[in-house]
Amino acid sequence: LCDGDLESAEGYFSEGLALTERIGLLPLGYGMYAALGAARMLRGQYERAHAAFEAASQLPFEPNPGMIANLTAYQAGARLLAGDRAAAGDAAHKALAILENLAGTYTQDLIIDEACWWCYRALAAEQTTDEPGAQIPVAAWNALEQGLKALLAPIGDLSDAGLRRSYLHRPPFRNLLIHAYLQHAPEH
Repeated sequence: LCDGDLESAEGYFSEGLALTERIGLLPLGYGMYAALGAARMLRGQYERAHAAFEAASQLPFEPNPGMIANLTAYQAGARLLAGDRAAAGDAAHKALAILENLAGTYTQDLIIDEACWWCYRALAAEQTTDEPGAQIPVAAWNALEQGLKALLAPIGDLSDAGLRRSYLHRPPFRNLLIHAYLQHAPEH
């Protein structure tokens, strides 16, 4: 999202929405609404984020499962950050179910690291204890595991270690996902 410049990201996505509405490119509009909602979520504007997510779901267009999973994972993140852990968990479970049904056949419409990260965060919040060393819920671990598998699949045959590191560590959500996985792997 514009390298952390969320205000610029919101402007960019708003301009993109105006253009997609003018030319009638609904699939792109769906993605723009999802990204606009994500930018608003990260700015702490949870109600405005949900308005963008709702606008995406109201478009007269049938999104593919990857698009739905992404949007639903963003909804989980926004609900979690707004303090509604139950709604966040429900959305995360729905997003993970969609991802599991995709069975590794991801499309460019799905930002797998972000989707799995927000699912993990929402599902980890369902943990009932704050004891050090307590395992995260199984569903949260599944989100991490699914995310890591999806991240490693495209670079499985890549022989250049530098390119692999760059692919895995540059995007912030990939980095967060990998660190969380490594943190919780000894428990599982």
